[in-house]
Amino acid sequence: ELPYGQESFLDISKIVLDKHGNEWILSHKGLYRYGHADKTSSLHFVMAEVFDHGVWFVNSLTQTAFCDENKATFNYRERLDSGSRFRISLRQNDSILLVCTSKGVYQNNTKEGSFKKIFDEDWQYIYVDTQGNYWGVRENYDIVRLSADGTIKKFPRPSDHQYTSYRIHFKEDNTGLLWLVFPDTNDLLYLDAHAGRFVRPADFPRSMQQVRNT
Repeated sequence: ELPYGQESFLDISKIVLDKHGNEWILSHKGLYRYGHADKTSSLHFVMAEVFDHGVWFVNSLTQTAFCDENKATFNYRERLDSGSRFRISLRQNDSILLVCTSKGVYQNNTKEGSFKKIFDEDWQYIYVDTQGNYWGVRENYDIVRLSADGTIKKFPRPSDHQYTSYRIHFKEDNTGLLWLVFPDTNDLLYLDAHAGRFVRPADFPRSMQQVRNT
C-alpha cells in the first residue's frame, strides 16, 4: 500500500530507512516521511545517505539538504554545479560525504557541514573500501584515492593496459587486497602497496578465479 494516493511505484526513486526507524520516500513529486501527512519537500530528490544523526539528500537540481533528527529540522544547503549530463553519486564513510556530478566532485566534512569542490571532472564507479577510503576513476582513466583523513593520491593508469570503457570495478578480496576488474577486456590489476601502483598479477588465471570467488 502506498502512503499517498497521488503517487505510484513508477514515481518513486528511492526508499530510505534512517537510524531512528523513519522511512523516507523520494519520488518525482516530492520527498515524504512515512506517517506524516505533509510533504517534507516538493522537489524531486534522487539520492539519500543516512548518518547517525540525520540524512543528507540531493535532488535532481543538485540542491543538497540535510535533515537533522536531533534538532528535528530540515534545511536546504548548497546547490552544487551540475551539467547537462546528469549523474549524482552520493557516498559516505565515517567522516566524509562525497557528491559526484558531471561537473565535479564535492567533499563535505560532516563535522563542518559545508561542501567544497576537490575535482573539476567527474569520477566514475565510486567505491568505499573497508578502511573508509574513497576510490574513483577519472576521465583519463587514472585512479584516485581520497583517504579517510582527506588526503588525495593519484594512481596513473598502467602504460601497458588498454582501457576501452569506464566499466572498471573495485573489489577487495578476503585478505583486504584491492583489485581492479575490467569486464570488457576480462583483465585484472591489483594494488601493489609497496610500489604505489596497480599491477597485473603474475599468476593471472588463478588470481582472476580468486577474485570471482570473493
